[in-house]
Amino acid sequence: MKIFTSETQKIGEIGEEIGCKYLINKGFTIIERNFTRKAGEIDIVARKGNEIDFFEVKTVSYETYGNHVSHETFRPEENMTFAKMRKLSRITQIFFASRPEFRDMDFFWNVLAIELDQTTRKAHVRMVEKVNITE
Repeated sequence: MKIFTSETQKIGEIGEEIGCKYLINKGFTIIERNFTRKAGEIDIVARKGNEIDFFEVKTVSYETYGNHVSHETFRPEENMTFAKMRKLSRITQIFFASRPEFRDMDFFWNVLAIELDQTTRKAHVRMVEKVNITE
């Protein structure tokens, strides 16, 4: 189990917890969290029907950025860089090699963008579905 020490890591962990609850409410079954190998990490692997979905969770707490940033000026999914997408593609291949029972299923990459308001203890979740990471 990971130990999160920095404020950014703690906010990320909170976002992943919120993301899992969100996905369960949307009918997904969580297969694995924090699938980590040398090539990288997949935050959440979930299943819905005969489909496997890989989720990168991007969480931002506006309190961390101060008053000059809001949900109108910054979106967490903007942190999904091309390099991160390539890494996600590689780790997905490793996941399927280690879990052969899922190899024949359709799969998609998705981003969960989570905005935290720590003052009100509320979160806004936005799912960016079926992200193309091969271009």
